[in-house]
Amino acid sequence: MNSSQRDSNNRGRRPFNTGRNSQPSGQSSGGGQSQGGGGYSNNRRRRRKPLSSSQIIIKYDTLLQQHMLNRKKLFELFHRADPQQKLKLQRKCIESLEAIKQYQDSLRPWQLEVLNKRIEGYKPDLTFSSNNNIDPNLSEDPGQGPFEEIHLNATQKSRPSFRDDREESIGTIEDYYNYKGLSPEELHRLEVQDASDSDKKHNPIN
Repeated sequence: MNSSQRDSNNRGRRPFNTGRNSQPSGQSSGGGQSQGGGGYSNNRRRRRKPLSSSQIIIKYDTLLQQHMLNRKKLFELFHRADPQQKLKLQRKCIESLEAIKQYQDSLRPWQLEVLNKRIEGYKPDLTFSSNNNIDPNLSEDPGQGPFEEIHLNATQKSRPSFRDDREESIGTIEDYYNYKGLSPEELHRLEVQDASDSDKKHNPIN
């Protein structure tokens, strides 16, 4: 092979750098880090800012509203949906409830305290326990029934049963209003109001 043939063969080749400071492509002399100042490492060291008190409440309300919407759809379509749709509605309802529980578990102690103040902002209704002398904190197993019906008053308890009661209700609506102590003017006003409500119901305004 003569010199002219060697020159023609070497024209399309890239020169090979044999210097000591040569670096593989994509790396610099800064210990393998890019020239961007180690942005990847800085991003890994960043931490998410904790939620503020208002953000804790807003996020909880959002999750709660989504769960209530899923539960509403489940109850409304339970007897109309096909089996596959019913399973999908049930799964969404369970998943939204689990999302609320997971959110509560992810909160820090002080954040959970803020949320509990929001959830338990209303005092518990202890009217039933107070009227029946029941400890509101009672957690014992009541055992096997039958249990006493505590919703009945003394007069109702004195009656053995209404199963054989065949007495018909007698009287007119005027008798009822007289029993309630309504005057003729009030009776007329109620009749006009009932007629107006009935008309609005059957002839709604578009």
